[in-house]
Amino acid sequence: MQAVLDGMRSGKSFSVFGDLINALDYTIAGGGSKGEMGGDLQVKEGEQLQLTIRFKSPLKNANNDPVQVDHVDLISGDVTGKTVPGTDAYNKDTNDSTKVLKRFTSQDWTTDADGYNVINYNVGAASKNQYFRLRGTNLGLNVDGETSNGEPLADPKTDNEDNETRFTEINKRNFKDLWFYSNPIFVSVKPNCADSNLLRLCGKLTTADGELYAPNAWTNQNVTTSVYASVYVPDTTVSINLTQDGNASQPYVSKSDIMVSQEGQHTLLFQASDTNGNMSSLPLKVNIDKTPPVMKLKGNTSVTVTAGDAYTEQGADATDTLGVADKVIITGTVDTKTVGTYTLHYNLRDLAGNAAPEIVRTVNVVARDGESNRGSNTGTGPISPPAPTAAPAVEINVDAKKVRRKPQRCIEIQDSSECAAFGRQDSCRDFACESSSVGRKTASTESSNRVDQFGWPHF
Repeated sequence: MQAVLDGMRSGKSFSVFGDLINALDYTIAGGGSKGEMGGDLQVKEGEQLQLTIRFKSPLKNANNDPVQVDHVDLISGDVTGKTVPGTDAYNKDTNDSTKVLKRFTSQDWTTDADGYNVINYNVGAASKNQYFRLRGTNLGLNVDGETSNGEPLADPKTDNEDNETRFTEINKRNFKDLWFYSNPIFVSVKPNCADSNLLRLCGKLTTADGELYAPNAWTNQNVTTSVYASVYVPDTTVSINLTQDGNASQPYVSKSDIMVSQEGQHTLLFQASDTNGNMSSLPLKVNIDKTPPVMKLKGNTSVTVTAGDAYTEQGADATDTLGVADKVIITGTVDTKTVGTYTLHYNLRDLAGNAAPEIVRTVNVVARDGESNRGSNTGTGPISPPAPTAAPAVEINVDAKKVRRKPQRCIEIQDSSECAAFGRQDSCRDFACESSSVGRKTASTESSNRVDQFGWPHF
């Protein structure tokens, strides 16, 4: 009970109808911090926000119906200051800034080893105070009488006079129309400012594509910086100087643009002073990398594996001119139980977003000597299947005497009297191979032995 109370107090909770899901966990990360469902996250302006959603559903709900999530909506809205009671803003039922920021379907999530459906999404650069919450349903985007363009419609009133019939209809409708709603995560954005006594310096940084840039992050674009000063004493004059990469200080005009385009790590130090003797400093770091990383496979680009053996992935090495290469991403599958040709793709982006040319490795799964090619390349299955096990000897009881299967797929007959049982009365040798009736019977025996617009839930 205490755990339930603690969970409710933390805000880490969600509401669900008809057991559409039975577990939900989602976070937003940025600036080295992470906000959880029902919690808060504070980041600096321009820092990238990364959303992670994990959810799963039971096989069947309480009505014994199979359940499956059709889509999940990420909903966002602006968070402003408190409104004054009695004003139009105070009496509004909705937030005009609320919108569906992104809609996810099964094409957008993968399933992890714990059975959770996992969604990863880059929300973009933090620019203002906002909230983010989730809404999901088993319904499609346009279901007659239920949804319109993904939005829930009001349920019709059920007014059948017979109580049992009415309740049956309501129950049927409710288990057909399933939704879940999460508590929000509140993200507050701190501007890039420096305060010193009564003088404040603030900077705004943007990349060439117009996105906000967070100081000290890596980018592959030019960065434009603009700084302004704020004073708290009227009739105060401010002067600003700029020192770039340790060079001589130069006068800077407030709100003018300074572009940084060269690769490398740069420091822009803005220093301000006013006529009242107040001083303030704002250091801004800009990291630019426009060179793609280099990726090299470990091992050969073409590998041959015998069916049943394990495939061991050797990976790839990654280097970057500025030493900020990220991890190599490997996609594709190898099923060593099925003969065929499989393709693995190797991709890499550095922290600035530069992509290395894709590398491909081909894995050929071939049949063992003496075995036919069974199955075909379906492209499915684990990259590293379980290690093979040796085929055991197969024993058959014939007239209470044993016939043991040899590894070379021949039959050793222990007693010549057994030949009659296999129709070999004319000539009984030590071994009868599979092309004979003995081999066919043994093979058969072996085979048989294998084993609101965005509001809260509606009724």
